[in-house]
Parts: sequence; structure tokens; C-alpha cells
Amino acid sequence: MSGLMAVAIGTLFPSVRDLLLTIASAGYIGAFLAGILYGTAFTSSTATIILFELTKDNNPVLAAIIAGLGCALYDFSVFAIFRQQESRGMFTMIRQKFYHQVSLPPWLANTLGILIIASPLPDELSASLMSLTTLKAWQFAIISWLANIAGILVIISLGR
Repeated sequence: MSGLMAVAIGTLFPSVRDLLLTIASAGYIGAFLAGILYGTAFTSSTATIILFELTKDNNPVLAAIIAGLGCALYDFSVFAIFRQQESRGMFTMIRQKFYHQVSLPPWLANTLGILIIASPLPDELSASLMSLTTLKAWQFAIISWLANIAGILVIISLGR
């Protein structure tokens, strides 16, 4: 266990520490799980540490591609939930205010969403913002995957 991982999880419960070490040592399956954790607001820092550990023994580019897939899966589920609620009328008022009062064009909302996804900021924010636009679900899935790969590669590179 490296110094970074020891410091980061040194104060946790032993069972949580063991779980994180298991994920970090699970290779590319661990990268996929870390990707899912990377997308959430509360576990992105933990996932970053796991990815740092993972890439010591594995190909960083392949790990980023697989982690990006896990993160895109999480992002797509948030996007789909928001879209489903919107179709039920729950977010109709929000969408109307978004387009009329904020007057943020859809291309700008999508660009901001991509930047948020690529950054360590919570992906829930971008998935909800992009769900208000006319972006198709398959387009969002591809954009999310590519933006997450780019963001994870940058973070892994900074950690080396």
C-alpha cells in the first residue's frame, strides 16, 4: 500500500479500508468500479485514489477507458432518471424557466455539461443540466464516456 492510499484511508474502519484495497487491487474490474464511484459527488475523491493505485500496475489509458465506461453508466442512469421524471411533467416548469428566464442556449448547456463531466465536479449536476436540453440519450452516453475518459486521464497524469 502506497503512502497516499495509507494516509487517505488510515482513519477509516478496517472493513472499509479492506474494501478499498480490494477494489484497488482488482485490476480493470476495479477500474470499472472506481469509475462508478468517480461519478458520484461523495466518492469521487476516493475513486481518484483508487485509480492512482490501480494505474501503478495496469495500463493507465486502458484503466481510464474502463473507468470512463463505469462513470458513463452512472451518468446515464442519472440522465435517464431526470428524463423520465420530465416526461411525467415533474420538470416541465424547470425546463420552461431554463429556456425562458435563464435563456441559456442548449449548445451552451451541453458544453458546460461536458466540462463538468470532464472535471472532478459532481456529474449529477451535468447530467441534470444536459437532460433539460434536446440531447438524445445515446448522444449523452457517448459524450459522457469520452468526457470521463479525458477527465480521468488528466487526473491520472497529474497524479504520476
